Amino acid sequence: MLEFKKPSLDDVEKIRDILKNVTGDNCQFCLGSFYNWGPEYNLSIAFEDNCLITKGGRKGKVNYCFPQGDGNRKKIIEELMNEENLHFYGLDENDVKFLEKEFPGQFTITENRDSADYIYLVSDLAELKGKKYHSKRNHIKYFEKTYNWTYENLTSENLSDCIRMTEKWIEENEDKLEDGIDVELDVIKRAFDYFEVLGFIGGVIRVDGEVIAWTLGEKLSEDTFCTHFEKAFASYRGAYPMINREFAKNELSDYVFVNREEDMGLEGLRKAKMSYRPVKLGIIYNANKR
Repeated sequence: MLEFKKPSLDDVEKIRDILKNVTGDNCQFCLGSFYNWGPEYNLSIAFEDNCLITKGGRKGKVNYCFPQGDGNRKKIIEELMNEENLHFYGLDENDVKFLEKEFPGQFTITENRDSADYIYLVSDLAELKGKKYHSKRNHIKYFEKTYNWTYENLTSENLSDCIRMTEKWIEENEDKLEDGIDVELDVIKRAFDYFEVLGFIGGVIRVDGEVIAWTLGEKLSEDTFCTHFEKAFASYRGAYPMINREFAKNELSDYVFVNREEDMGLEGLRKAKMSYRPVKLGIIYNANKR
């Protein structure tokens, strides 16, 4: 029987060991996704036969992630079939094929466009070549000529500066952004608390010594990096494309792709993510037991 518990930092290496053998570019299976957002979704985890299973949800609804790892996933799903309203989230195309082969006709599978990952070439974001990035280069050129700016790595020493910047950013944007923006600050603080133990990587831009933009993420696979957060003051024209470019150029040369996560169905965020011309969308599926 699966035994679920709250994830602790003692579980980090075991989770990392299982996920390192998981192929694909699904950002839902990052350490950061579990530890940063876990408390907001009442997340719990179980280990079974070298597989990782998570469950969580809000308002009484329980969702399971599709079992990850190289163990006997069929056996685990058979055990979960005893759940009355079994719902899996975060399936990629390979997971869907597995479910359709091993449990034919037993699940209704639907595409979740709002959770699709935006995946880019690191070289595109670092170089911004061609007509498709003309407006990005113009904003960057304005930023470089107008402001006295510097770029630096995100480290344990400048985390507090980034928190202060984020608090101010939230104050400036809370009236015009989506519900739950106040929760995001708690999530970011957790990410900073776990910065070293989870192996996060980030970058910071300062203007006249003050942080005006920062970003943070982690390794997803051998060729793909996952960006979890990116914050910038829009009042500094070009700040967003600058932190995006500088981070890709300075920190991501060992990767081919960068996954910049989903748009959550927000029109403005979708437009912004599409403007960087993703090379593909990592389509995510949900599955409900019939």
